[in-house]
Amino acid sequence: MHGFADHIDDQTAALCEEVGIKYLYAKAGYSWGYLQFINDNKRKMFIVKNGRYLNKDNVSTRKHLNEGNHSKINKNHYLYQLAQINKNINFPRTVQMELPLDQETVTFDDQYTQIGIVDNELRAFQDKYDYFYIVSYELDQYGMISRIQLLLPSSIDGRAHEVDDLTDYIESSFVDFSTVDTSIIEEEASITNRLSRCCMV
Repeated sequence: MHGFADHIDDQTAALCEEVGIKYLYAKAGYSWGYLQFINDNKRKMFIVKNGRYLNKDNVSTRKHLNEGNHSKINKNHYLYQLAQINKNINFPRTVQMELPLDQETVTFDDQYTQIGIVDNELRAFQDKYDYFYIVSYELDQYGMISRIQLLLPSSIDGRAHEVDDLTDYIESSFVDFSTVDTSIIEEEASITNRLSRCCMV
């Protein structure tokens, strides 16, 4: 049976196909894959991400992991590299952006997202697309989607800026998640916590 995140990607892919948005399977590490959704006509790409793990202050670090290193940029993280598609967007400046480049350090994130995109692949993305978005969702205590945000990550510091709050659309959704096994979410969190403890020893 598919996990909850896979189910969301599957449903998103099916609905996107109906309106002419393509999707590609991509890898973000040795064994973890995700879908890239592409609108070639608008030169836009987006992915769907569980907000439980997304650090909106710096997408290059995972939420709840390496708590002390959230301000440091991991240039090898796939989300930070995809954010380079947004290099021509004028993002608001932050204190972190004022730091000299030699103070930015690559930090350990996790084995599923540490491997970066190959340089020529990233350049191809930058030539082909003008915008990269993250559609972030959050779950309530019952494992149901309670919030959806459209985010635009900065190519400079990886901060995810909210473009739109899509939460109101949840009520009009006809997708039924009641039969989906949400235990995979807790299992993934447990594995991540064990990995982070091992790597910090």
